[in-house]
Amino acid sequence: EGTDLYAVGAVLFHALTGRAPFVGTTVGEVLAARMSQGVPSPRDLDPTIPRAIDELTQRLLQPHPRDRYQSAEGALVDVAAILEQLENGIA
Repeated sequence: EGTDLYAVGAVLFHALTGRAPFVGTTVGEVLAARMSQGVPSPRDLDPTIPRAIDELTQRLLQPHPRDRYQSAEGALVDVAAILEQLENGIA
């Protein structure tokens, strides 16, 4: 499940920014970027992204599974809270 949540983070990052969280021309370069760079922030590429969504994405992309959500349900609780805040005009 941790790998699946990481993949969700990568897809979310791409949906928010239009690019992958780690870039390279080969798989090796992408893996090297993942290992040598910190977890990317979508807000660095688009400051209009709400901070809570940025933090959610970064948590999903943590390199160590222990630092990610421990379950999809945990991530969904945060997503629901973020959506509620956004619907109430709190960015």
